[in-house]
Amino acid sequence: MSKTSKVGIIGAGNVGADVANALVLLGRCVRVVLFDRTLSKAEGEVWDIEDSIPLLKEMEIIPSNQYEDLADSDIIIVTAGGVA
Repeated sequence: MSKTSKVGIIGAGNVGADVANALVLLGRCVRVVLFDRTLSKAEGEVWDIEDSIPLLKEMEIIPSNQYEDLADSDIIIVTAGGVA
């Protein structure tokens, strides 16, 4: 199975962060963009996930609140839900 180059995840809540973490741990891609409209939320989740990256190789995870950062993603996963 080949490695995907870039995966974009929209929504840095529990589901989005868990999907990003799984992608990192499984090594299924080279780059993950974790998008959330609240940049600090995406940054916090990325910082937590980055703690495991030194054990892995060739993995980049990027927090973002700019849709442009999702451009050229091979796959985009939407995990954002409504506000209750």
